[in-house]
Amino acid sequence: MTETPPYLTTPEVMRFLRIARSTVYSYVSKGILHPVQYKHKTRLRFNPLEVYRIAGITPPRDTRDFLASIREQLQTPKNKGER
Repeated sequence: MTETPPYLTTPEVMRFLRIARSTVYSYVSKGILHPVQYKHKTRLRFNPLEVYRIAGITPPRDTRDFLASIREQLQTPKNKGER
């Protein structure tokens, strides 16, 4: 049995893929990303497997490490000029 990986927030997807919020929503409307509604209809979460697929990166083998791996990559220093 495989575990369901934890879901990512919209800002995490934006930072991981280095895209704007409008691009995330464009991917959703085009069917590239498939969000899961979370608590309220306005809060979306995304499956890390899809985010890795879009980024062209092979995901870690252990599903428990999905979120930790993505968040670790997001902790790297930002480019100059980025806030």
